[in-house]
Amino acid sequence: MTEPIVLFPVPISELKVLLRDIVRGELEQFSSSKSEEFLTTKEVCALLKISDTTLASYCADGILIPAKIKNKNIYTRAAVENVIKDYGKPNRRKRQSHPLGEKEVACISKSQNS
Repeated sequence: MTEPIVLFPVPISELKVLLRDIVRGELEQFSSSKSEEFLTTKEVCALLKISDTTLASYCADGILIPAKIKNKNIYTRAAVENVIKDYGKPNRRKRQSHPLGEKEVACISKSQNS
């Protein structure tokens, strides 16, 4: 069941004070919570011990998503720590070679096309 709605007269000045106090309390609670720390590209590279090119590939692969402020990428410390926690230090993608080797694969593919 829903609770009945009870209306009672409140002067506008009191209502303003009540709303102001509620909003002020919520803002104080929000600002007192752990504030988000942002890192630059250089700081993230140093923390992960990677180059800026590797960081760009992590962003392209969706491993780490930057925010842009005035055409600069910034990253939250929490996101970087999640990458470390989830992936360790993400490995560079290594080129996988075919077990037969490239020359044999090329010969096989040519003979299959014939």
